[in-house]
Amino acid sequence: MKYFFTLYTFYAFIFCLNITYHGNIHAADGIILVLNAPLFKERNITSQIIQYKRKGESIWIHDKEFSPAPHKVDYTQSKMSDFDDDLSDDLSDDLSDDLSENLGHNFDSGIGKDAAIVEMADKFYETLDNNGRTAFVLKKFVKVVYKDGREFTEDISHFNQYDPTDYRLTEPIAKDFPFNQAIDYRASLAYGIGPQRKRFYRYTRSITKEDYSANNGLSSILVKKIKFDLTDRFYFGIMGHIFNYQSNFILENGDSTEEVKTKIGLGPIITYDIFRYKAYSVTVMSGITANYTYANIAYHPLSGEEENRTFNGYSIEGNIGSTFQREIFIPNSYIFFKTQLRMALPYELTSSTAKKNENYWNQQDDIVKYPFGGEFSWFLGIQSKF
Repeated sequence: MKYFFTLYTFYAFIFCLNITYHGNIHAADGIILVLNAPLFKERNITSQIIQYKRKGESIWIHDKEFSPAPHKVDYTQSKMSDFDDDLSDDLSDDLSDDLSENLGHNFDSGIGKDAAIVEMADKFYETLDNNGRTAFVLKKFVKVVYKDGREFTEDISHFNQYDPTDYRLTEPIAKDFPFNQAIDYRASLAYGIGPQRKRFYRYTRSITKEDYSANNGLSSILVKKIKFDLTDRFYFGIMGHIFNYQSNFILENGDSTEEVKTKIGLGPIITYDIFRYKAYSVTVMSGITANYTYANIAYHPLSGEEENRTFNGYSIEGNIGSTFQREIFIPNSYIFFKTQLRMALPYELTSSTAKKNENYWNQQDDIVKYPFGGEFSWFLGIQSKF
C-alpha cells in the first residue's frame, strides 16, 4: 500500500509538471484593463456570458492567437501593427447597444454597430474561465504580456478616461442625473358585471314572474405604496364604486312593477402583489366600503294610474378580490381582470315619498329588506402606475 501511494504521488507530480510546462510553452499571460470584462462562450458578443474578470486579474491566452508566439522572441518584426492601429481607434466607434444588453451595464455605446464586426473572430482572444472551460474575451479589454519588443508598439491601456464596463457612479452625483422616479401610486378604473341579489319590495300580491338583470357598474382604486415595505408589494388607499340594478315583476292580478337601484360606495382598501413575473402580476386585495343605495320603484297597474316611489338607505360592505395584470404598450400601464366578492351587513331601504294609492303598497312593511349576504362581480379594466 505504501509503495502504491508513493508511485501515485510520483505520477501526479509528473502530470502537474507537464501541465505547467505545457501552459508556459503554449500560452501567454494577459492583464484585464477594464473594470468588469466578460468572458463569452463563443467569438460573438451576442453569445452567452459565462464569467466576468475584474480589472488587474491575470488570464491565460492561447498561443495560437499570436504570431510570433510570446515565447518566440523576435525583435526584428511585429505582426501586431494592424491590430495596434485598430486599438488606437476610439472605442465608442465600435460599441453598440448589443453589448450593453449582454453585459447588463449602462453602456453609452456598444461593440458591433456593424454586424460584420460582431462576427469577426479576430476581435477575441481564446482563454479559459475559472472552471477550465474555453471562453473568449475581447482583445480591447486585455493587455498581452509579450516579453519582447512588441511591448513598445502599443499603449498599456486605452481606457484611462473612459471604461465602457464601469457601471459605478462617481460622487457627488450631479443634481441633474437621470434617476428613475420612484413609482409610489397606482390608479385603476374597471367595468364590472355580475349577478344581483334577489331582493325586492314586499308587494301585497304574490309575484308570478320575475326578471333580474345583471348588476353592472364602475370600480376605481387609488393606492399608495406603504413605506415600510421594501419589496414594493403592499399598497394602501381608497376605492370607490357605482353599481346599477334593474328587476321586473308581474303580480298575480296582472299588474307589473319595475325596480331600478343605484349603489354608490367609498372606503379604504389594501392590496398585496402575491406574484410578479416580467410583464405579469397577480394581486389580492381587501377593503371596506360605506354605501348609499337609491331605488326607484314604479308600479304599473292594468287599469288605473301608475305610481313611482323612491327608497334609499345606507350599508356597510366588506370586499375581497384578486386581479391578474399584464403590462401593455403604454408606459407603466396594465390591463387587468379582477374578481370581487362583496359581503354586506343587513340593511333596509325606506321611503319618504307619500303613497298615492294605498292598494299598491304594503301598509305594515313598506320597506326593501336586505339580510346579510353578498354578490359577486367580474371586472375588466386598466391600471396605471405613477
